[in-house]
Amino acid sequence: MDNPFIAAECSRAGVAQNLIDTHLPETYAQAGEDIIIEALLLAIASKAPATPGLFYLEIGANHPIQTSNTYLLYKKHSGHGVLFEADPDLIPILRQVRPRDQVVHAAVTDRREPTVMLNVSRAKELSTLDLQHARSFEPMLGEIASITGQISVPNLHIDDLLARYATQPIHYLSIDVEGGDLAIMRAINFERFRPRILTCEPSTHIYRTNPEDMLQVMAANGYAYIARTAVNMIFVDRRWL
Repeated sequence: MDNPFIAAECSRAGVAQNLIDTHLPETYAQAGEDIIIEALLLAIASKAPATPGLFYLEIGANHPIQTSNTYLLYKKHSGHGVLFEADPDLIPILRQVRPRDQVVHAAVTDRREPTVMLNVSRAKELSTLDLQHARSFEPMLGEIASITGQISVPNLHIDDLLARYATQPIHYLSIDVEGGDLAIMRAINFERFRPRILTCEPSTHIYRTNPEDMLQVMAANGYAYIARTAVNMIFVDRRWL
């Protein structure tokens, strides 16, 4: 589609647009993360050995399209992978919209417990195991961020998840679990499982030191800090740079 920002600014400034169209990139992520991931995957493709298709894991999948870090890869690049979602209400639409993907109903943590308690938010994208994190949005968003209840959901330790579902090289690992990202990152066995690209949500509005802590975890495991959006940090395995 034509870029409406360029059209609006040219109109405001009283100047004509160029004759060649300027298109707005296709994106579904919250802050353009999928465009960055797409560009990084294209950039490292020449160094990568042949693999059977673009494969991703998305922890905290939520909506199948809106704010999804992987839908662009699914739709535009015929990617496939495994989507993990704790909220049972979201499982049917994930399976409906993403039939090539495997959808797993489970929370993902650094714990070995068989079940955990999910705090369900009226705004589904804010549901979380971390009640403090859930309530941190109430002053900003009001009623739509309110907690409507708690439910027990299945739990997977991150390394058990990777051992079971990382059946081929991981091009991209997306972690977005509303407050628990750092704990998951610390628990990953990076000597065994090495996604080429990893994104995580630092939640700096409540956990101020998360960016520095995440950077230390990833640097210690051989990852470069490539980009940051308003929402996510993006890392690339240094061997692909």
